[in-house]
Amino acid sequence: MIRKAPLNERSLRLLAALSNAANVITQHIASTSDPAGSSGWRLVVYLFRNPLWLFGWIALVGAFVFQALASVTASSRGPDADGHELVFGLLIRKVWIHQSIRPVAWASAVLTCVGIGVFVAMAEPQGGNPTPSSHAWASALAVFGGAAAILTSWPCAAPGSSCSALRCRGRNGVGT
Repeated sequence: MIRKAPLNERSLRLLAALSNAANVITQHIASTSDPAGSSGWRLVVYLFRNPLWLFGWIALVGAFVFQALASVTASSRGPDADGHELVFGLLIRKVWIHQSIRPVAWASAVLTCVGIGVFVAMAEPQGGNPTPSSHAWASALAVFGGAAAILTSWPCAAPGSSCSALRCRGRNGVGT
């Protein structure tokens, strides 16, 4: 007799992240693929008739269910899989939509996952003090904040590249 192992908290959180990434990607594709270029109520009607948009809603409900099950099965409150959602979103874009993903996007996703890991490690230390010192928080903020700032401004440094949102131009705050 083969006995099936129940899904553990980590598996449920990863399924929630994958479902949430699928929601974002499918609804983005559906909302930008209207051949008539509709807006307003016509776009809403088009989206409700689009199976891809509805699949996105099903994926979102799945994400909520998996996250709720993970919270119920957890012995203690574990970290969310938000960083994994970024990686899953990039993978879905690469494999399904065949978009080229810039290396800086992959690096940002990895940096986010590492940052979440460091946060979890500092929030639940083993042994020693139950709370991290100010120096530990300051050093983590300096390292990951600096890395995020470098990765964010990196596209602006390349000649001929489009400027990032950090260097917005125009009166309404939208980059041009």
